[in-house]
Amino acid sequence: MHTKNNLLNKPGTGKWLLMVSIVLALFWLLCASVNMYRYAITGAVFELLSLPSLAGALFIMIVSVIILFKRSTRKLFPVLSILILVGTFLYTSYF
Repeated sequence: MHTKNNLLNKPGTGKWLLMVSIVLALFWLLCASVNMYRYAITGAVFELLSLPSLAGALFIMIVSVIILFKRSTRKLFPVLSILILVGTFLYTSYF
């Protein structure tokens, strides 16, 4: 097995992690600022998407930490994704 072709070592992995973390952060910020239960359909969509998005955010943070420890270079995108998600969860939990 070649370790150079590992998914965690590819240069584009950090960019994908950053893009997905931005989408998840926008989802959580939108849900925190809008009354999701005003209409039944938005409440149902929120309930269906909240647990998978929370699991996805946890997965992205774990993969980002693994990338930080495995890579010697290209660490900016995983650090940004961790900071974005932690900042989003701190904002949504306190406001």
